[in-house]
Amino acid sequence: NSRIPGLPTLTTKDSPWLYNGTLALHLTDKLVAYTGYTRGLEESGTAPANAVNRNSAPPALLTSQRDAGIRYAVLPRLSLVAGVFDVRKPYFNLDSDRVFRELGTVRHRGIELSLAGQPVEGLSVVAGAVFLDADVSGEAVGLGIIGPKPVGTAGRTIRANFDYRLPFFEPMSVDLGINHLGGRIARAREFAELGDRQLMTEAQTTFDIGARYRFKAGATPAALRAQVTNVFDDYSWNVGANSS
Repeated sequence: NSRIPGLPTLTTKDSPWLYNGTLALHLTDKLVAYTGYTRGLEESGTAPANAVNRNSAPPALLTSQRDAGIRYAVLPRLSLVAGVFDVRKPYFNLDSDRVFRELGTVRHRGIELSLAGQPVEGLSVVAGAVFLDADVSGEAVGLGIIGPKPVGTAGRTIRANFDYRLPFFEPMSVDLGINHLGGRIARAREFAELGDRQLMTEAQTTFDIGARYRFKAGATPAALRAQVTNVFDDYSWNVGANSS
């Protein structure tokens, strides 16, 4: 349902079948395999302010997701999850006339990894990585209106956080955060100057360091937190989701 001042109300209706299913197999005490399928609706954003039809709201997006993977207990207190996924949905963005509309179908497929737990006493680890292959298909790509990669996507995202409790002073812990984001697609269309490729930002890797002191204020548990972010001043361009 979309309403723009001065124009009549636009209403869209649909009654799709929505369903999902998952299956998990406990292969051993340490290893679990899983697979699943989901068909659902996803709320779509309104057209951006720089669109000709700004503030108009497209219908909810009918999506499908397939995934499978394993969960393995590397150590009694450390687990590894590795999986593959394939997500498909309609792709909305600005066309060459700056009209926000459906331009095709976007497919996100890739690999995701996560590691969480305590490999040794006092050290907590939470780490994850996504390696993504995102593609847009449809008439707009075939006609050369837009390129084959959706705006804002990066081929890899890696994050890791480590927290270590000092054995000689239990209330205090020190931590390290590492964040890596691969180059992101910055424009929907292709550029002859770039060899008919889409504009991309550079990859970015940042490091954060900090410390946490735990204490009690009377009977209430409290913590004092200090942190320095982006220690090495690695900055990159921010990419909006809608860019022609």
